[in-house]
Amino acid sequence: MSAYVLDEGALGRELAPLNRIKDNYPKFLVTLDDFQSDHDGIRGVNLIDWLSETVSFDNRKV
Repeated sequence: MSAYVLDEGALGRELAPLNRIKDNYPKFLVTLDDFQSDHDGIRGVNLIDWLSETVSFDNRKV
């Protein structure tokens, strides 16, 4: 989890460990950013959406 990943340095720092994991499980980057994103299969989701369960835990789009 990272508070915000609006700059490329923070985004790269947070995605690097997740990119090294070579499995087929869904990966999420939980932030306070107000938008959802997808970075090579790693879904960026908002913390509030995550906690209120408005984000699906599988690979379907929300």
